[in-house]
Amino acid sequence: MAASEYFKVAQTINDAFTYRSAGANVTGLTQASFTIRLSKDGVGNQSTTGITIAEVSAANNPGLYSVTASGSTGFPASTGSYDLVIFRASAPDDYWTSTFRITSDGTGAGTWGSAVFTATASNGRIFDGAAALAGATVRILNSSSVILAQTTSDASGLWGPIYFPADGTYTISASRSGFTIATGSITVSASIATGPAADLTLTAVSSTSGFLASNLWAYAGRMMRDRNGTKADQEKRESVDDALEMISLDKRWPKYHTLGEVKLNAAYATGTVAVTNASATVTLTGGTFPSWAALAALYVNGQSYRISTRDSNTQLTLATAWNQATAAAATFSLAQHAYTLPSDLQRIDQILFDRSWVWGDTPMSNAFLQVLRAGIQMGQTRARGWAIANDQIWFWPWPTEAITVNVLYYRRPAKLVTGTDIADWDSMHEVLLRRAIDYQVSLRGESVAGSSEKTKEAYVSALDSAFAADKTPVSRELGANSYNSSRPFRGSTIS
Repeated sequence: MAASEYFKVAQTINDAFTYRSAGANVTGLTQASFTIRLSKDGVGNQSTTGITIAEVSAANNPGLYSVTASGSTGFPASTGSYDLVIFRASAPDDYWTSTFRITSDGTGAGTWGSAVFTATASNGRIFDGAAALAGATVRILNSSSVILAQTTSDASGLWGPIYFPADGTYTISASRSGFTIATGSITVSASIATGPAADLTLTAVSSTSGFLASNLWAYAGRMMRDRNGTKADQEKRESVDDALEMISLDKRWPKYHTLGEVKLNAAYATGTVAVTNASATVTLTGGTFPSWAALAALYVNGQSYRISTRDSNTQLTLATAWNQATAAAATFSLAQHAYTLPSDLQRIDQILFDRSWVWGDTPMSNAFLQVLRAGIQMGQTRARGWAIANDQIWFWPWPTEAITVNVLYYRRPAKLVTGTDIADWDSMHEVLLRRAIDYQVSLRGESVAGSSEKTKEAYVSALDSAFAADKTPVSRELGANSYNSSRPFRGSTIS
């Protein structure tokens, strides 16, 4: 759940949507023109008292309607997970929806909902049978197998807290590369969460497994007719790594389908800055430059400057010298546009839009995004674009609040570095991996398995058979169109 979806109890919430019909903004509507529906923790027909809808300005922003939920009389007055839906009474297919988490402190760590659970030793701790296991992915699923929360075990094998919206039985699924998957359950009743009352033990895959790196390299060596030498050793390793990469690229393989996060930083504008013509030094008064300042751009007087270094809490060095007039106390904005994608991301399936995503549902080229950056300066937010460039995702305009963007993507298989590494692959499909290695070996020279044409044919046949017989039915794979991409979000358009 994105951090921006959390609000502090008793805080008045302000949101907005644009209403369009037949390609034009619709103006002049009132609250009576809309129907409001509210649910809490999955229970519908909640009171809509304290929720108001009004057009912002028919003259300046026709069709833009504000939504206000009072912190004293509306739903933000009590904690919980709320789904708000607003639609035209005369056109129920035109709707706007948003989810709000109201917690005690306005963050995901605050209390809310029915109950809370935090793993402890012998009660949900992630264990390998001998010691606590760090870095395991822990997912909490509801009775419909929908992920309620996802977190990672720490150095003590512990995780949490996890907050539950309602009574019921929830499944814990813990996994880590090179280990078996462990499951358990949490029962929530009368606002008390009862855990599995045992450690969740993940067992390392046996060192005699055919997926041990040393075994796979040995197989590649046999296919290479036991050629020796530094070059041959390198080709064995490359053949195995390239085989795994090839499989992951040739099919949208469910094993490599995963969920990741990109955390965006809110623009910073506290205090004033002193800048001097022909100098690259920027000095801040009345604030503290954030830790990510070196990754940002500085905006002053409608001009942007790249940051070279963050020298201290109150000093930056620009990539180029300040070329405007000297200013002793200039207002500014410091904004980060580019963010690093998950390191194992191979291709994006989908950005999971939430109520704070304002950048549209289709990426643009990074070059065009930079043109927009140059042409549309501070205070103008009409251009809402994003782009992928190398291992980064770029945004324009900059984020105005700290949010977490959820990214559904296909990841790369992990590289094999040492002989004791275990291949990032499913034991059910050993034959497919061997056929892929055969083909990669044949591309590098003479192979016991035959020519590149013959081994490619065998690989394609094994690929089709394995994918059809995979543990996850193809019909349930999360494809690009599995989500309602038309679901509106903050600043979005009803049409």
